[in-house]
Amino acid sequence: MSPYLPDTALTALAVGKDVYTYAQTDEGVLVECRGQLKTVRGNQDIYSYQFQNHVLARYEDDEVPDSAPKLFTPLAAACIGSTRYLFYVDDKNFIHGVQSRSTPWPEDTGLLQLHIPCAHYSQLTAITISKNNFQAICLYYQTPNRDAAIELLSYSTKNGRWVAGAPDMTPNPPPPAPPPRVVDPPLYGTSITAVPVRNGLHVIPQSSLPVVYLQWDTLALCSFAGFSIEVETIRTLDLRFAPHTSLTTVDDGATLYCFYTSSQNNHIKMIAIKDGKASEPQTVATPTPRSAIAAVIPSRDRIVLFYQTLNFEAGKVELQGMTFQRLATSSTNPWPAAQAKSTHLG
Repeated sequence: MSPYLPDTALTALAVGKDVYTYAQTDEGVLVECRGQLKTVRGNQDIYSYQFQNHVLARYEDDEVPDSAPKLFTPLAAACIGSTRYLFYVDDKNFIHGVQSRSTPWPEDTGLLQLHIPCAHYSQLTAITISKNNFQAICLYYQTPNRDAAIELLSYSTKNGRWVAGAPDMTPNPPPPAPPPRVVDPPLYGTSITAVPVRNGLHVIPQSSLPVVYLQWDTLALCSFAGFSIEVETIRTLDLRFAPHTSLTTVDDGATLYCFYTSSQNNHIKMIAIKDGKASEPQTVATPTPRSAIAAVIPSRDRIVLFYQTLNFEAGKVELQGMTFQRLATSSTNPWPAAQAKSTHLG
């Protein structure tokens, strides 16, 4: 196995107790690391790495095809049923997707036909939502325009095609176009992360689209729900991070958990946000200085966080999966870092 590309983008996907993590090797290959929550040491479900799959190469006979992933490509993943989708960017900054329906993973021709360019500094995030017995993938990216807006691409099982904008998941025609987005830019190159919408996330109540979190040009945590909806801060909070923090979120249906990298000692910290209030930050891991981070919540009482670490003895960058277990007996700190278990991926 080739070493992971230092500072590779990371994205993770939970399908039941199966956990899939995607990264790029130093040869530009996109790989899928497969693991599971397994019962070890009594009844604790801990992430356990199993094996790695080759998804997509950058080179073919020393040539780089037009659809090949660029080095340091952003990554996002989602699934519909048993099919997993991995999204990436090519050398000309156009967005591509491949599917796990066969080996090698075939390109999603519907997404390719949209021919969507993103900013060269753009990150990606994707999430699957359900409504009216339909499922949809929402894929977010940052445009190369001056306003650096976050835009949405979507795929719905209702019509089986990719579109620019919100997915059609209703038995009626889609609603009228939403109002124009604000022009004040998000932070250029901001991390983008999303969770399913629910009551209590301070978003437009009638929206069924995911809630997207990002970093504003003021360095504050901001969110929006829907397509081209105005981005705003969480008004009851004043959460500001280091510039270009790596950011990822998960939600258990009652509390939003936000992981981010700090400006001091390159730590990963976690905060819990509930009822418009945030807990004190908790330091949970020490990654490489520019590590991306990704988190999934395979079950309500488990969170798995992925990040890169430096193996000084081997002289290489490695990938770690850290499992957090919720402690029902603790109301002040239900996810203590001391209970986290770290697993090396390959």
